[in-house]
Amino acid sequence: MKKIIKTGLLVLFILPLFCYSQINSPYSRYGVGNLSSQGSISNRAMGGISAAMSDFAAMNTLNPATYGNLAYTNLDMGFEFTNNNLKSKSPVGNFKSNYAIFNYVSVGIPLLGGNKNALKKNTGWGMAIGLKPLSRINYKVSSIQRNAGDSLIYVYEGNGGVNQAFIGTGVKLKNFSVGFNTGYLFGEKDYSSRIEFINDTVSYYKGNYQTKSRFGGAFLDAGMQYEFKLKKGVFRVGAYSQLKANYNAKRDDIIETYDYDQTGAQVRLDSIFESKDQPGKVMMPSTYGVGIALETEHLMVGVDINSSGRLIWCRTTGC
Repeated sequence: MKKIIKTGLLVLFILPLFCYSQINSPYSRYGVGNLSSQGSISNRAMGGISAAMSDFAAMNTLNPATYGNLAYTNLDMGFEFTNNNLKSKSPVGNFKSNYAIFNYVSVGIPLLGGNKNALKKNTGWGMAIGLKPLSRINYKVSSIQRNAGDSLIYVYEGNGGVNQAFIGTGVKLKNFSVGFNTGYLFGEKDYSSRIEFINDTVSYYKGNYQTKSRFGGAFLDAGMQYEFKLKKGVFRVGAYSQLKANYNAKRDDIIETYDYDQTGAQVRLDSIFESKDQPGKVMMPSTYGVGIALETEHLMVGVDINSSGRLIWCRTTGC
């Protein structure tokens, strides 16, 4: 129980860093943003395989069946550094952005068979808790339209993304392992398009069109693995799946005029149109993955095959 309480406090401490990580990518405007790499650092170091990968000292949250193989309590945190280089043909331009983001945090806790020697008896039970992103939205793009009279500045800005807070458990009984994750999926999209006139003598109102969408709900995914003992190693097969789910969504639309106060903050002058809490639905498609892995004392090779629809799409007016 003390381990679980400490884990919860750690997640709450790291949550602000997680939520405000910025990616600075104009392509995150489309869909639900830039898709985040799934899996832990150990998964990504193995080319992304996860269905049949299992380690007594490392987390594999994509297949919760592996929690039963945990031998030690471990904290897994991921950070990511990315360099973007965007080129424009008309007008000719080259735009670079570097960003470092906090990627995920998870904690694994063995509940039974909590050491390597105990796991040799082919029995284990473990759990995991964590927080990870599915996608991120963050961009700010501006352009100037030069006219004979008054020139215009267009500013396009967006923030948001989709995240998962999860808790899971897994059991290992001889050669067979099974487990599941459940928790809360939540997301937000905040897009704004602003226009300002450039004029030294005449003052014009500035315009803003903004949409905000938010959604959330429970999710469930499960996984299994089976091991075949070899003379000098293990051959393992695995599979995982996340079930299809529909989430309730709300959307706000506003068209307004605004100005800036002395601190530079945006202040509304008047609203031309405003509509709040428009209902809708967001659909998370089902995801399936299968894989095989051959593991010896000094080597592991594996192959994964996975299938998924579009990460999220919206219907009616909810997004």
